[in-house]
Amino acid sequence: PFNTTAVPSDADILCGRGRKHANHAGNKMFMEIIRSHVQSYSAASRRVEKSAVVINVVQEVLASGARFFKRQGEEKTKWIVMNKE
Repeated sequence: PFNTTAVPSDADILCGRGRKHANHAGNKMFMEIIRSHVQSYSAASRRVEKSAVVINVVQEVLASGARFFKRQGEEKTKWIVMNKE
């Protein structure tokens, strides 16, 4: 479900900045997927083509079982799932 509180696994992508997020296993996997699509994205000349590459990246991530998470709450102590299932 969309925007549900949950506990991220090592396979999930944590949205945010900093070393903690960059070193998370799921974020490293996400960066590898992005790197594998950089050439296609760069070769795309129109916005619709670039959007198609981005959609492919997101679909590949979701097909792997990973989820996108962001911090929520006043003190940013909860993680919520960002993607629709």
